Amino acid sequence: MQGLYTFADTTYCPHLTHAELARQLLKGGAKIIQLRIKNKSISEITRIAKEIMALKKEHGFTFIVNDNPQICADVDADGVHVGQEDIPVSQARKIVGPNKIIGLSTHSLDQARAAQNEDVNYIGLGGIFPTQTKPAGHPVLGVGILKKVVDLSRVPVVAIGGINRTNVKDIVATGAASFAIVSAINAADDIKLETNIFTTAQTGSSF
Repeated sequence: MQGLYTFADTTYCPHLTHAELARQLLKGGAKIIQLRIKNKSISEITRIAKEIMALKKEHGFTFIVNDNPQICADVDADGVHVGQEDIPVSQARKIVGPNKIIGLSTHSLDQARAAQNEDVNYIGLGGIFPTQTKPAGHPVLGVGILKKVVDLSRVPVVAIGGINRTNVKDIVATGAASFAIVSAINAADDIKLETNIFTTAQTGSSF
């Protein structure tokens, strides 16, 4: 899981469709896009997922579907991301098969340790910093815990939660495989430009 991890989630940019948002993210250099939709039917999410899959004809990127392994399988996305309260990883694996990516959200050192025994290809860890995207129920972990998880994990670690221009270098310094950005990009006036700024930071270049 290398490259900037972004979200086709229009919560912060309702004037865009999910496919339009994905196109802006890709133009800015995003290498991973997760489709995250909470308030639409399965058929509508599937339709949107197919629109984003069509962008693969023009762009090389990894496409992850949030929560729903069946949609991942139906549209032949690259993988699915599940949370601690979602479908179990073992069941998701049965649906998507052995060759798809499965990511798992973790919110503590203990959960990250437990995830090492799951059939996952990467783990998300957060929130690293305070965030408004998922404000309830999850403690702020900080870069110290992130570094511990990076060091112990057998799979790539994607940091998430409150990452912005000011603190992104602290994330890069931990050696995390990637970091995920939601509001700092999707709420920006120029999504393409903001994506490019974080893409540059992800490679370790100055910006």
